[in-house]
Order: sequence, then structure tokens, then C-alpha cells
Amino acid sequence: MTDFTTRPEILGNFGVVTSTHWIASAVGMAILEKGGNAFDAAVATGFVLQIVEPHLCGPGGDMPAVFYSKQKDKVEVICAQGPAPSGATIEHYTSEGLKLIPGDGLLATVIPGAFDGWMLMLRDYGTMTVREVLEPAIYYAEQGHPTLPRVSATIKGLAHFFEKEWPTSYETWLPGGAAPEPHANFRNPVLAATYQRIVTEAEARSGRENQIEAARDAFYRGFVAEAIDSYVSTSEVMDASGTRHKGVLTAQDMAGWSATVEAPQTLDYHDWTIAKTPAWGQGPVLLQSLALLKGFDIAAMDPSGPDFIHTIVEAMKLAFADREVYYGDPEFGQIPTEYLLSEGYNAGRRALIGSEASLELRPGIVPGYEKQVDATMAMLAEMSGKGTVYEPTMSHLTEKRGDTVHIDVIDRWGNMVSTTPSGGWLQSSPIVPGLGFALNSRAQMFWLKEGLPTSLAPGKRPRTTLTPSLALHQGRPSMVFGTPGGDQQDQWQLPFFLRYAHHGKNLQASIDMPLFHTSHFPGSFYPRTSSPGEIMVESSVGEETLQELRRRGHRVTVADAWSVGRLTAARRDADGLLRAADIQDAILAQGSGPWWEVLRDAAGQYALDTGGAELPGEHFVEWLAEWGRELRRRQGGLLLLTAHRAKGLEFDHVAVLDGGWGRSSPNEDPDASRRLFYVAMTRARHTLMLADTDSGHPYLTRLANASCALLRTLPTQASPLPRERRYLRPTLAEIDLGHAGRYGKADPVHAAIAALGAGSPLLLAQGLRGWELHNAAGQVVGRLARSFQPPPGMHCIQAQVHAVVTRRRKDTDPDYLDRVRCDDWEVIVPELVFEPAARHETPRRDRAQAG
Repeated sequence: MTDFTTRPEILGNFGVVTSTHWIASAVGMAILEKGGNAFDAAVATGFVLQIVEPHLCGPGGDMPAVFYSKQKDKVEVICAQGPAPSGATIEHYTSEGLKLIPGDGLLATVIPGAFDGWMLMLRDYGTMTVREVLEPAIYYAEQGHPTLPRVSATIKGLAHFFEKEWPTSYETWLPGGAAPEPHANFRNPVLAATYQRIVTEAEARSGRENQIEAARDAFYRGFVAEAIDSYVSTSEVMDASGTRHKGVLTAQDMAGWSATVEAPQTLDYHDWTIAKTPAWGQGPVLLQSLALLKGFDIAAMDPSGPDFIHTIVEAMKLAFADREVYYGDPEFGQIPTEYLLSEGYNAGRRALIGSEASLELRPGIVPGYEKQVDATMAMLAEMSGKGTVYEPTMSHLTEKRGDTVHIDVIDRWGNMVSTTPSGGWLQSSPIVPGLGFALNSRAQMFWLKEGLPTSLAPGKRPRTTLTPSLALHQGRPSMVFGTPGGDQQDQWQLPFFLRYAHHGKNLQASIDMPLFHTSHFPGSFYPRTSSPGEIMVESSVGEETLQELRRRGHRVTVADAWSVGRLTAARRDADGLLRAADIQDAILAQGSGPWWEVLRDAAGQYALDTGGAELPGEHFVEWLAEWGRELRRRQGGLLLLTAHRAKGLEFDHVAVLDGGWGRSSPNEDPDASRRLFYVAMTRARHTLMLADTDSGHPYLTRLANASCALLRTLPTQASPLPRERRYLRPTLAEIDLGHAGRYGKADPVHAAIAALGAGSPLLLAQGLRGWELHNAAGQVVGRLARSFQPPPGMHCIQAQVHAVVTRRRKDTDPDYLDRVRCDDWEVIVPELVFEPAARHETPRRDRAQAG
């Protein structure tokens, strides 16, 4: 039986870019298509993520990367985790009345590392110029990009605080006094100007490497550092402690620091070698967990069953306990990493994993480190408390988003990059005047107590949670993967990797399987609390597994299916085939027009029809043709045909896919496929696009060598496409999930919803209490949340059911339980199509029509 996947696994042999935002991934692919390598693509993608996901990363943040250079034939790590400033002493912070470093504000800031890390990668491993990798970010900052619903909600939630306490942030994120609505175009012209000035100063020098050095100087020794110094030294801002504080970061701190290239920490596991960052980050936690799991038959376990989840969670508890007492900056003390990964040490630790859930934090004892362990455990005992805070502090995991970003890139030459940029998000500290970005809050990971591996000290790197991964299979660099999520990053990567390595799942199936994590150990983010024995598990594991985990003593919190983690992964096979799998919510990404939406729906249906199986490309082409013929009436003019069926027809715009033209069918003469390719090409009246793979096409190669192929000039005409459309699928947060639940089971609304299925027509109408969903008979079958608003200046031209989900009484907020009239009910998730109102037409506010 094949595995269900939310989308097909993407295959190719030219290059692959995965990230946590579709615009950034598209930019990365564009860089590869322009001739750039994986390092160029990663840098450009990283800068664009700072623009389109400002709640998750920014220019003032940090960036670790683990990568493989084909030219050097070597796996290495870039550490762009900035250290504490020279004024960041325990004495200074405690004199401010602090016991913990706040989770936001200026006191939580370390030296911004991301920019220097990107420039180091570009200089030593890339091929492009500063302008080439910054131009896409400048464009989206200057011209704008669609506002993510989570960004809109974050800004709205902080609007009052920004206005009262962080006025520079208020000016940037609420231009004109209003937060951007979901999907509305948002611009950050000040940040665009900052990056444009860096490009200008870089191009004042000649030579690519000299220009990169000039860009680094502009940021760390020029106008950027000066602006940061001026703001930090003169401003007192409110932070999570409830008090206003000045920061300690100076221009001198920035001028004296630069990112570094280091050797990775590795572990051999069966046929694999996993490469992670050293112990200045939490990366070795995954390696320690694998070292423990070597003694278990993971392949024999159900990859979503209670044995699998219990064993992994208990191994993680032991590894994270060691993280608390041993990990830190190796330049400030020796870290016993090799001992922690040794077979002898892990044999003893492995015996601690029993049939019941552990409720204690149990670090191992490394000879010579007893006092350090005792001091750390004593301090943690003083700080113990209930609850968990996720990165960034002002967001919570149940919002179904991660807390940073991640990028994986593989190019056609075999270079690989895995990187997890973070920090400097819009919630972390106020916008620096004149720069358009905020500083980071990574210093909150230090303790204000002497003698610990993570004690605050000037020049010391905080033990970051950022933890990208690279895997070698039988000694050959093979896969890069990672995820956002703070302390949860390695906890989500571990089951993904085990399912891929032991259970024969492809990348997408491994990502889509149920995820879980524990908050058993102290969190890395303010206020550094823990929840002993608590685990969060996605509901898709099934009730039987959940009950068994509870029986074993785990304190289980159930999350919705596909709500935990934002994993991305990419792999290069021995034959050069590239595979990529993106995050689940990427399938909901808004496309640029109706053609993209249709093709995206087709890809999703293809995944269901084939069970995510890996099939030849021509199989998809043939399937696409049949799908297009059967559903033509719903496709707004898009027709998908085989070349045989296109004979005698003409179209304004034609794209010819590579369906294996070089192989003749039985009983055909050897020239038949060439003639068929010619037929396909000549169906176009105005524009023609020819799709090809990097390995070369038998007929495109001949055409490229023939001068006659260059003689035809295609005429330029206005596109016959319909007016610009916006395709929206409201998130669950934008839907009134309790609508049908407020009526008893005998109410007709339940029967009306039960009669609907995917594709059923709906009508979107504005009622007295907001936007309503009506069925064909005019009955209200759902409502949208009060926060939902159609795109400005547009009206709904079509609405249909995208999905029907079940909601239960136990899922309801306790404050609203008194309104619930049944134990479970169904909720309509719509798909809405909007089109601009005609210029003479007033946008409809009372009723949005659907087809």
C-alpha cells in the first residue's frame, strides 16, 4: 500500500530549492537557472525570506549553515551566530535587577551575524555579485509582496504595544496607522534603501570579491553599524521584563567580529553519516539521540506507533538533558562531545530507556565535569516552573507556524546547502531608525549565573537552537534537511530521518507522517520553563496510539494533523536525480494566476491517484492530459492535451512538455516522434514555451544547432488571459469553526453540510454578522471569522467547497463551551476566487456572487 502525501515528491536533475516560503524558493530556482550555484541560490533565498517572512527572520538575525562543496569535496559549517557584546556581563545585567535575560528588547541583542554569514558564503563558495543576490530582496521590499496571514495577525496583536512603546516599529509595520491585511501588498522601502545603499557602496570597488568585502564593511564598519550604535546607545525600550532598558551593543563590537567556517560534528548511523553544527548549537542533540537509538530495532517499529514515539521521545529527553549541562561555546571551555557520542557512554544511557515515561531530567555524568553538572542542575531546580514558550516568545506553536525559516538547496553539480536563518524578527526589538529592520534577541539563551557552559560572557556565542542537517549515504553527500521550530527542530528532524532511512518512505511521505515533540526539558527561550513528561502529538497517529502513550505515563497534548513542524528536505541520488519535498503549508501557497492554481490542483490530485509513487515523467504528462480533458469546463480555458490529440487545433499560447519524444512507439518509423514534436510546436499562434531537462532533448538539441531555429520572431500581443484573479483558501483561523456546533443535531444545517462535498458550489454573501457561506438553496452552511475581509477592490466570482473537516466539543475554547449544542459537527473550508471590480463598478460589500 502506498503512503498518502499532501503533494507529490518533486523530482528533477537540474537543481532544487526548498524553503519555508514559495516566493523565496522561486527566487532560488531563478538564480540556479541564471547559472548560479547552490551557494548563490541559498544567499538570494535567505535575503528574500527576510522580506517575505519578517516575523521569522530579519537582517539583524543569525545564520548557521552546513554544506557540501563539490569543488572542495568537503562538508563544512558556517557559523554566523554572533557573540555577546563586550558590555554584556553578568554583573551589568544583574545590576539592572534581572534574573533572566528578557526575550525581547535591546538587552537581548547579540552581534547580528546573518549578513556576514551570507557574504562569507557568497565570497568563498558562490559565483555571483552582491547586486545579483540582493536584487530580488530589494525588489520585494520596494515593490511589495503578499502579506502572510500570520504576519498580519502578529502585527495586529502588537499594534497597541508598538504605538505606545516601540514607535519606530509602529511606523514600519503599521504605515498610516493600519496593520496590513492578509494577502495585501506590503512594502518596506526603508529596508530596500538600506540594501540598495550596500549594493552601491559595494560597486564602488572593482572585482567580485572586493565588492563583497565592501558590502561587509558597509554593514559592520560603515553606515549600518553607525545607525545601530546611535540607536542602541541612546534609547531605552520596554522589554519582556516589564522595564525599559538600554542595550550594550556598539559599533566597535560589530567591527571586530566576522563569521567563520568550521568543521561539522558528525556521527555514523548504519549506512549514513549525519553532519551537524558543533555544540555552540543544539545540533549534537540529534547525533546523541541517534547514538542511543542504535541499540533499538527502529525498522521493526510502526513509524507512527506508540513504541516508535515512546522510544524516540525518551532518547530525546536524555540527549536534551546533556545539552543543558554540557553544550556551549567551545572557545570558552572544552565540550566533551566525543565522549557524549561514544558507544560506551551511550550503552549505559540506553539502559535508562524503559517502558514508562521518565518525568525527571537525567543528564549523564562525564568524568571531570561533576561540578559543572551539579551547578547546572541546582540552578535549573531554582528556575523550575510549568509551561513552555516557543520561538519567538510572542508566538505559540499551536498557531501552526514555525518560529524561524529553513532553506535546502542542491545544484546540478552536486553542491548542497542546508541553513536555518533566524532572529531579528519584527517582534524581537524595535526597528532601527533609518535601516528598516530590527535586531535579534538571541542573548536570552544565556544564563545569568557563573560557572555554566551557557553563562553570559562578552564575546561568547549563545547556544543557539538553529540546527540544519546534511546526511551522507555510504560516504556520498546525499541529503539536506531541516525545519524551523526552536527547541523542537531536532525533535522533528529525527523521526523524519528515521522514517526515511528505515521505513522506505520517500521525502514527502516522511515529512507528512505525524510529528511529535516533548517540552520535558528547560526551554531555550524566555522565560526558560519546562513541562516534565509532556509531549505534543499530532492526532493523525490515531486514538489507540494516544491512549497507549498516556498509559505509559506521557502527559499527552493532541495537536491537529499537519499542524506541527515545517520540515523541508532535498536529496541527490547516486544517478544525479534530485528530489525535493516542501512543507505541508506550501501546497496552500497563493499562485500568480488561474493557470498556476489549476496546475497545483492537478498535482495534488495526481499525488492522491498515485499514492506518491515515484513514476516516470511521461506518466504525469499522460495523466495530466486525461485530467485536463475530463475537467476542461472547470478550467477557465486551460486545455491539456497530448500532441496526438492537438492535431488540427491551434491555441494562442502553447507549452510543450517533455514526454519522452525520443522513443518511438511500436510500429512507428524512427522519424515519427520528431514529426509529432513538430506538430506540438506548430499549434501556437502567439507564444511557445518548450520544457526540457538538463540532460538534453533529442530534438531541442538539433534545433539549437540549426540556424533556421533562430529565424522566427514571435509577435508580442496582449495576453488573452482573464482579468487578474486572487484565489483564496481561508485558514482555519479565518473560519467560524463553531457555526454548526451551535445548533442541535436535529437542525437542518447539519444535513445541509452533510450533502456537500469537495467541489460543491457555494455562495459567499455578507450577512449581519459577517461573511456567510450559502449552499445552492441559499441556506447558511458556514461563516467566516469576523477578521476575514475580501481583497480590497475585488469581488467574489466563484466559491466552492475545498474540504469538509470535523470539529469536536473538546476542541472548543472553554470560554465558548456553553454555546455548543452537539458533541461533533462538520465545518466547511471554502475555496474562493476574487476578481477586480470593473472601474465603473463599485466593489460589492453587501453580497459577493459566486458561480
